[in-house]
Amino acid sequence: MANNYMVIDTHVDEYSKEECTVTLTVGELIRHLQGFDTDMKIVIGNNIQSDRYNGHDWWWTYGNITVNDIRVIPEDKDEDEDDDDGYPMKISLDNGHSFLSVPEVMAKVNDPECPITWETIERRMTKDGREATHREYAPCSEEEFLTHYLEEFAPWNLIIG
Repeated sequence: MANNYMVIDTHVDEYSKEECTVTLTVGELIRHLQGFDTDMKIVIGNNIQSDRYNGHDWWWTYGNITVNDIRVIPEDKDEDEDDDDGYPMKISLDNGHSFLSVPEVMAKVNDPECPITWETIERRMTKDGREATHREYAPCSEEEFLTHYLEEFAPWNLIIG
């Protein structure tokens, strides 16, 4: 049996959230999803058009979606506003299915049988956040580094796996 994927296509239209007036409500999406196999995996299809070749150059990329990708942005809050309401961020080593404490993550990463290394975690950090953590806290242990990164600089949860 072939694996089927539900693809939710997105388009980079460069709208603000207020300009997205032709979009589904949560209720409409739930009603629509009722007809699908509940075990079907969902991926996000990113439909990107380039200006090359007179606008006829299209390509697709795909991305995962986990429960941690779903969030609410209050109407009166700009998504880019800097606040600490979401901190500390969390870390998952199983593609967002569960989250671990920093000591649990470090115990797994330090296990020679674990395929996830400290370098893998570092690569998933944002460059700016990783550098800011380094500037403010190095030298420190990897556990302390990850704790400070998640508490102060991570813009989103670290999802690995």
